[in-house]
Amino acid sequence: MTMRVESSHVMMFARALGESNASLPEPGDESVPVTFPVAAAQFDPDNELRPNGSRPWFGSGREAGTPRPTAVEGTRLHAEQHFEYHRPIRVGEELRSTQTPGARWTKTGSKGGDLEFFETLTHVSDSSGEPVVTMRSVSVIVKEKGELR
Repeated sequence: MTMRVESSHVMMFARALGESNASLPEPGDESVPVTFPVAAAQFDPDNELRPNGSRPWFGSGREAGTPRPTAVEGTRLHAEQHFEYHRPIRVGEELRSTQTPGARWTKTGSKGGDLEFFETLTHVSDSSGEPVVTMRSVSVIVKEKGELR
């Protein structure tokens, strides 16, 4: 997946984070919000979190019970997000990302059910292939047993 770091996109992302004085950055500017790489998901036409007119969007709330495209047994929750920067992101550059699975582990929940944790690693590089940032997302699947939900 490829994404160009556009000035207006950076400004709108910063404003969405509450930075009311965010202005349009110049090409080469490195004042990109640290969580900005998550916006790359909106450039991936197959990302399940991106609305797509050809399929029901499970996040819309318009159609109650619309299943998540990658539904698994239990309830899936986002637990953690980590960013390891190898260098700053610069406005105007083109970034490429790839995802790989990370670690998986299971814990017993406080109410007795199983909690399955899994990581997704997103490796972001510039157009020359040099690493820019590595994102580690941790999700948890809460198994539906007894009182646990």
